[in-house]
Amino acid sequence: MEFFHNGNAVRLRSHHQRYLFAKDDQETVGQDKDRSSNGTRWTVEFVTGFNSVIRLKSCYGKYLTASDQPLILEGLGSSMKVAQTRPSPVDSTIEWELIRVGQHIRLKSRHHSVDSFLRGSGRFRLYSVSHYPPQEDTDRDSLDWNVEQIHEHTTPAPQPSAPNRTPGSGQYATPAPPPCAPNGPPSSGQGDTIGKWQQGVETVGAIAGLVGAIADLVSNSRCG
Repeated sequence: MEFFHNGNAVRLRSHHQRYLFAKDDQETVGQDKDRSSNGTRWTVEFVTGFNSVIRLKSCYGKYLTASDQPLILEGLGSSMKVAQTRPSPVDSTIEWELIRVGQHIRLKSRHHSVDSFLRGSGRFRLYSVSHYPPQEDTDRDSLDWNVEQIHEHTTPAPQPSAPNRTPGSGQYATPAPPPCAPNGPPSSGQGDTIGKWQQGVETVGAIAGLVGAIADLVSNSRCG
């Protein structure tokens, strides 16, 4: 049935617009108008070998159970208590057959030989939950439940950063080389040129000095 998937969570809403609710004593079951309460969350487990037989597990890890105890507060001897239990070994008290009725579903207990359905009562405004074999005068709407699937929200995993791309193209951009350092030392080729120039200047200076010295000697010899 499209309403239910194994391992998924659902809420069940009665025709009183209240939700099937697992009370925090971890034993009893009722109806609550607060849909955000964690107690309104029931996890679906399909019974192996059946397409439409399920178990409903409360947020406390216990199962919706059709007991054999009368529900006295209903004033009806045929109404039986519904509870939260964890039977060991697992038995038919926690198994419910799904029956679709229009846009609603009914849950029939597989524990009893007489058909007995999960019932959301509003009698005396006590909003109890029981299981009940319907009779001619039964309010059939009390057996109907609307199913609301609970969709889990997950946070997407972070994605690795994409390399830089050149705007307007599909190619990856090559990182630009770092700028040249200002006032850096000359390259090896530039150093050789400067060295040779300096040597030439020094040679010219030496020749000029020698010529000057010879001229002084010649002048002195004439004067003597």
